Amino acid sequence: MKQKGFAALLIIFILGMVSILIASGLILTGYNESQMARSGASGTTAFYAANSGVEDAIYKLTKNSFVVGMNKFNLDLGNGNNASVSASVATNSATIRSIGTVDQFVSIINAKVSSASVSGEIKYAIQAGEGGIKFDDKVKGNITGNVYSKGNINADKDISIIGSASASGTIESTVHATPSTSHAPNIDLPVFDLSITQSYLNNFSPITGPYTVSNGSIGDVIVKGDLTLSNLVTITGPVWVTGNVDITNSAEISLDPKIISSHISQILVAEKTITINAKKSTFPSGVFLLLISTYAPSVSDLCTDPSIIINANLDSVLYYAPKGCLKVDLPSAVSEFIGSAIGEKIFFNQLQKGLRFDTDLSTAIFGLAKKAGWLITSFSQN
Repeated sequence: MKQKGFAALLIIFILGMVSILIASGLILTGYNESQMARSGASGTTAFYAANSGVEDAIYKLTKNSFVVGMNKFNLDLGNGNNASVSASVATNSATIRSIGTVDQFVSIINAKVSSASVSGEIKYAIQAGEGGIKFDDKVKGNITGNVYSKGNINADKDISIIGSASASGTIESTVHATPSTSHAPNIDLPVFDLSITQSYLNNFSPITGPYTVSNGSIGDVIVKGDLTLSNLVTITGPVWVTGNVDITNSAEISLDPKIISSHISQILVAEKTITINAKKSTFPSGVFLLLISTYAPSVSDLCTDPSIIINANLDSVLYYAPKGCLKVDLPSAVSEFIGSAIGEKIFFNQLQKGLRFDTDLSTAIFGLAKKAGWLITSFSQN
């Protein structure tokens, strides 16, 4: 009996010890899980703190608050949370490193951003390079706005410019402007960094041409070949065309309402000739379409092989041929040409109602997305 009692006590003791060990393990596990949960919450908060630092750096870039080079600042988020941010800024790109700290927890975010807008200094109704400006005798109406040529300004008959006319070369006596200044200082054509546009569009799948948009939309795309626009066409983002662009006489061009609401202008680039016969364009005040041809013809007279041919004007459009001729041939028009014409050489063959510079072009921003500003191209967390 004594042996049985002793065995029973031993079993009870062993079971008690096992129970104590199990209870201790559960308590320790619960404590560890509690600590992990608290650590996870603090770690997440540290990540949000670092992300806030990145967002604040992008905001500062948008407001031009940084200088080119290294910029550093601290962002106090309250409750002891903060982000230490450094931004290495170039002309159209920046590398951001943000260290978010919450208690003893740290989260590091590295981000690269690039400019999401293209702009140039646009201040002339007509601006030409060394190829100069020529007005044929079929040109009618006044030119309202300033005119500049790095070459000569010639006119086959009297032409009135309501504004100034200046040229590094000579200005023919048939060109009447106040003031009129020959042998003026050289002024280069506006510079648009098209590498920004191309880099942005490389993130999207290209389209093989020839490609036609009729009663549809196009944007955020590279067209490898020719592009034709007809009937109702909505531009939803930047377009790059490796061939020719034909905007037919049935085309009515408009912009995506989201772009309009952000007050961002848009861009269409062609590597060959752009021909415009469009019916009309529908853009709100202060929003524009930049039509640019990078075509550089291998001929002595650029206008025998024009880069842009305007047979029907689209209002609120900036026409730009930086390496070639912009030829204006408008035999009939119901209203004046409103916008701006810029090219290495500009030839006005026919212009019935005159031309008026839209002063809002001087502050226009041509965005690469629904909103201009800066785009994040890479993002990683340590």
